[in-house]
Amino acid sequence: MKHRFGQTPYFFPLVENGQVKHIADRTLRLKFKEFMQMCKLPQLTVHSVRYIYATKLYLKGVPKDAIKDILGVDERTLKYYIKAMQERKKRALFTHLEKVSALPKE
Repeated sequence: MKHRFGQTPYFFPLVENGQVKHIADRTLRLKFKEFMQMCKLPQLTVHSVRYIYATKLYLKGVPKDAIKDILGVDERTLKYYIKAMQERKKRALFTHLEKVSALPKE
């Protein structure tokens, strides 16, 4: 990837003692949290953003194998994401049905 530090394989490079390396996970999480606070956005985590991204891909019809490759997750993790998405859809449907059934009958 072309970056201000030159050509690097890292998405979030960090220069330390003249060497370019990847930013530490903890540092990334802290910087992300600071960014969310600065923008006055809900306190999402890096993981929740990955989850949202996986959900959007799945709902757009992207094949499961492609999602696994994009996110770098295994089959078990992807099944967890998909199961959770399906559960949320069921809850939303039941909530909607409850509201509709509570409407006054004509």
